[in-house]
Amino acid sequence: MMKRTRTTYQPEEISEKLSRAEACMAAGMSMAEAADAVNVKYITLYQWRRKFSASGASEIRRIKRLEVENARLLRLLREFGHPAAANA
Repeated sequence: MMKRTRTTYQPEEISEKLSRAEACMAAGMSMAEAADAVNVKYITLYQWRRKFSASGASEIRRIKRLEVENARLLRLLREFGHPAAANA
């Protein structure tokens, strides 16, 4: 069985692919067709649009850094048994 690998996109790539997909959809393509045109899966494009709409590469980079920091802090809270980490 072949193992799938997960593609990690740089913030500049996300921003560029999002703007190209938005242009495709403005030209009348469906979201699935736009995803194919920029070579990403439909669900990836959908999630990017929800998460990063109207964001530039620097904003995307900032959001990703904050997500990593939040995950690290939650891990530390869980490690020390803090009750706030149980709900997150």
